[in-house]
Amino acid sequence: PLLVMGAEDDFIIPPSQVKNTAKVYSTNPVIFPKMAHDMMLDENWRSVADYIIDWLEKTLSIEKFGLAKQDH
Repeated sequence: PLLVMGAEDDFIIPPSQVKNTAKVYSTNPVIFPKMAHDMMLDENWRSVADYIIDWLEKTLSIEKFGLAKQDH
């Protein structure tokens, strides 16, 4: 499994390149609206972090590795 993410207002790696990358790997891209390149420095960084956590839990079954979801 591969998670390909990008930001709507990213001028360094624009959404078109994120979409192309996802296409190469036969997956769907996730583009976060109203964010720029440094998503983790954005005031809405938590939405990105929450998405990653949820994706990991669904995709990799974190529970079977003995890792419990923490409140975030």
